Amino acid sequence: MYKCLSYSQYREIKVFPTLNGIRAISVLLVILWHMSDKAWMWLSGYTGVLIFFVLSGYLITTLLLREEDSKSVSIAAFYVRRVFRIFPLYYLTLAAYLILVFVLKVYDAKLYIQTCNTLPLYLFYFNEFLPTVAVYSHSWSLGVEEKFYLIWPICMFILLRNRSHTRIYLTLFAVLLCSLFFDLYLTPSLNVHHLTSILLGCLLAFLLHDAGTYNICSRLIGPTSSLMVTMVFISVQLLLPYHKMVSLFYPYIVTIYIALAVISTSNAFNFLRHKALVFIGERSYAIYLFHVICINIAERVFPVHSGSIVTSFSAAFLSTVLSIAAAAIAYRAIEKPLIIMGKTFSRSITSKTISINRAIKVPATTLLKDE
Repeated sequence: MYKCLSYSQYREIKVFPTLNGIRAISVLLVILWHMSDKAWMWLSGYTGVLIFFVLSGYLITTLLLREEDSKSVSIAAFYVRRVFRIFPLYYLTLAAYLILVFVLKVYDAKLYIQTCNTLPLYLFYFNEFLPTVAVYSHSWSLGVEEKFYLIWPICMFILLRNRSHTRIYLTLFAVLLCSLFFDLYLTPSLNVHHLTSILLGCLLAFLLHDAGTYNICSRLIGPTSSLMVTMVFISVQLLLPYHKMVSLFYPYIVTIYIALAVISTSNAFNFLRHKALVFIGERSYAIYLFHVICINIAERVFPVHSGSIVTSFSAAFLSTVLSIAAAAIAYRAIEKPLIIMGKTFSRSITSKTISINRAIKVPATTLLKDE
């Protein structure tokens, strides 16, 4: 029998191991895509970033919704946690690139001048407006996400002031349609068009947070629908070449698959809970930041354009190992300690609110572990 978590079980979950598995697969796809090796183009690794966007929208919105239920939500505390989680490794990686450009002069004169001109974009998280060919160009996705982290909590508070679920969903659908129009007609060459992916994750969080819509979603999930979604998901990855329309509608498939992975108890999703994938998923942010430098190192050892499948595989393997190893060190030495520090500071910000809630006996709510 195909089973799903009950609504109460879903609300009690603090960590979703399956999402770490999805995050791991996403970052591995991105590594292979950025190798620019024809041997790996069939995997359509560009979709890895789209998956990250949907995950971000879902996880951040779920976190804020649960905090709002417990009356302990604080925009300031949220921003503090984001700063401690994202900024240190980002600026550390930026410093490494600046050393490569200005001190070691690894890159040519054109990129040297370009980096000088675009440095403010890197410093203030406007990376999505970087030229396609640039050092640290893969940080464009962080520029998109930072705008989301900055604006979305405020938008949520405005939405939640009106408790009408119908109005909330109508607002989200309207914004989603506007963003889709924006994607199709206004920004064919800009990275900012990925707003749709993030909004789909936000919408999923609202649907699963409400008992009524959660039960509807869980009833729609069964062996047939799960198989269909999984087959479409895999087919897009393996069979379709890069095309703008694919990148626009692929996030819808990803959103449904994430819903399946979160609320289904089927053994079909157990592979996403594998320790190796969870390990990689937890360190995916650092892997994403470091992987291009690791690819450059690996390709000096194994030139990928030689046409040899052995060389291509060796370069991909070395790039992946170096990225995971560097990320593991950074996670242990920098990322995790600073995440803990950020949570400590954020608790001090929300302590007064929590004290008030206890005084008026606000019902307890299980909070999602901050991703």
